[in-house]
Amino acid sequence: MLNFNNATSTYPMQMLGRLDGENAVKSGEGFYFEAMDKWTDNEKLHDEFGHISHYIFDQVLKENEKHKKERRHLFSDEETEEQKLAFI
Repeated sequence: MLNFNNATSTYPMQMLGRLDGENAVKSGEGFYFEAMDKWTDNEKLHDEFGHISHYIFDQVLKENEKHKKERRHLFSDEETEEQKLAFI
């Protein structure tokens, strides 16, 4: 049974959705289409990933990791680790 108490289910899902949205905006318009075009035009990628969805998933993971590093560099050294983790 699902518990929709904000502290258990809703809030963590909201935060994941916000991060997904932020990452999509930072990746820019056409990110997925450019990745699809790259996969379509490159036989090596066909051999390496087998299916376009595997390649897109790989690219999204790399892009998300890049944005995560960018968010962590937004903070100054004077902030505490707790403040940094609260943002991320």
